[in-house]
Amino acid sequence: MSESFSKDQGLPAVITLLLAILLLVGGGGSFLLYQRAQTARAMAAAAREQKMAQRALAERALMETVRARQTATAAGARADEEAAKAAAISRFLVQVLSSSDPAAAQGRQLTASDLLDRVGERIDAGELKTSPEAEASVRSTLGTTYLSLGLYGKAEAHLRATVELRTKALGASHPDVAKDQENLAKALQAQGK
Repeated sequence: MSESFSKDQGLPAVITLLLAILLLVGGGGSFLLYQRAQTARAMAAAAREQKMAQRALAERALMETVRARQTATAAGARADEEAAKAAAISRFLVQVLSSSDPAAAQGRQLTASDLLDRVGERIDAGELKTSPEAEASVRSTLGTTYLSLGLYGKAEAHLRATVELRTKALGASHPDVAKDQENLAKALQAQGK
């Protein structure tokens, strides 16, 4: 009886032991598969983060390129404006100087003040109205030259116009406006105003 008991009992015990071994081996394989899946997920997450970081860098580089292009475009536009202003001043001065006919002086010598007055008359007549920056530059030059010559009333008129023109064009806080205001103050102080 003990033999049959152990044979009868032995088979289920062996089957149970085999099942336990299979579960352990299979469970170990499952654990290994789980570990591999976790590693793959972590690598995929790292790759996504790297891709997002690269995208952010590319977007930043694109934004910097756009800003640089806008800056260059603005600088080019400003250079074009300055060139147009210089051309307007040059044309104006050539016209004024070529119209200063010595025969019209009727034998008297033209003075610097006479020439400045002619320039001022032509500006007052509106010859540079289409180019306010050019007009402001010429008026500033006239004003400071009159100031140097001691003709403070004439200096004041041109410097006031310069301050007004440049304030409209550049804004009250621009350094050129401040310099013009300083020159106007000198003209006013010299007149006791």
